[in-house]
Parts: sequence; C-alpha cells; structure tokens
Amino acid sequence: MWSWLRKSPPLPPVCAGCYWGSSSGVIEVVQRLGDIETLTAYVSLIWSEWQDQYSTYVMDALIRGDFSGIRMGYHRKKLLQHLDHVLGQLELGLEYLQQYNPDISGDDIQQRQGQYRQLREVLLEVDREAIELLVCESSRLVILVCLLTCVYR
Repeated sequence: MWSWLRKSPPLPPVCAGCYWGSSSGVIEVVQRLGDIETLTAYVSLIWSEWQDQYSTYVMDALIRGDFSGIRMGYHRKKLLQHLDHVLGQLELGLEYLQQYNPDISGDDIQQRQGQYRQLREVLLEVDREAIELLVCESSRLVILVCLLTCVYR
C-alpha cells in the first residue's frame, strides 16, 4: 500500500478517503512510519484543491518537524511544487472547479487558498532557516580551515 502511495495518484474531486485520510490520527500513523518519502507522497495526496485542511496547525507542526533541516530540501521543493499546482487549480475559479465538483463554493475556494498559502509560507520559512543554517555551517568550516592552515604553517 505504501509503495502505491509513493506514486502519488491523484484522488477524485469528491472522495471520502481524502476527507478521512487527512485526519490527525492518520497523519500521526504515517509520521510514525519514519519514512520521509512516504510522508511526502501522503502530504501531496491530501493537499488538494478539493480538500480543506481542517487543521493547519497540525500541518504547520508536521512541516516544522518532519520537513525541517538541510537534508529535507528536496522534499520541501516537491511539496512547494505541489502547493503551487493546487493554488494554480484554485485560481482557475469557481466555474471551472464546479465542473468536477458542483458542491464547491466561492467561500470554499477562498478558504482553501488561504490555507494553502499559509502552508506554502511555512514551507518557505523552514527552507530559509535550513539555508541560513547551511550558510552558518559553511562559514564555520571556512574559518576552521583558515585557522588550521595558519597553525600548521
């Protein structure tokens, strides 16, 4: 099942699995697997123009916890690309989206745009923090190499 999830198949516009699959209990189970590839695929699956993020707090914590650090840049990039796609779909407007889900409203679209923009900002913030950490570590390494060079001359 998890290998299928990694293929990131899109779910249909009206899907109970997406609704129930984005509950905090399911999020915790996927996190406990400890596999960042599976977690990235899972998050990409539940972040959809068709789905509200009922708990942006949970997603905020997930991003800051599981996708922070220098080594997670690739996964943050994948999620940012996915969010850009979702936001692009939402930008197509009500008439377009109602072709696939007649129950969607203008308020739904605005709410989702706000939620996904907020998650995008959190991803960008975590990415900036990782870059700053990398720059600091690189600077320390340069200073150490300079000091060692001076000592051993």
